[in-house]
Amino acid sequence: MKTPYAAFDLVAIATSAGGIRACGQLLSQLPADFPAAVLVVMHRSTLSSDLTPEILARRSNMPVQPVVDGERLQPSTVYVAPAHGQTTLDEQARLRVTRPDFGPPASRR
Repeated sequence: MKTPYAAFDLVAIATSAGGIRACGQLLSQLPADFPAAVLVVMHRSTLSSDLTPEILARRSNMPVQPVVDGERLQPSTVYVAPAHGQTTLDEQARLRVTRPDFGPPASRR
């Protein structure tokens, strides 16, 4: 039976705001030719500029980049989900970023 989904290898790492150090330590242990893509989802503020990819790149043996909507997963690459919205993966192993509907502003409720 043929499956409609693309085959891909993905390791997902989820952390709270204080997990950047532990995430960096984990990434430093993975080899440059790690056979899967790595997706990092980290709870963090949306109010300041996001240096998370740059910080993690200092520890990683693989390239680290922010998630770009529509980009296909590549092995040996670390993807950092944005602080806002949701990151999902479609059937063709493409990353998708959507902003959740937060509803109307409090003054209009």
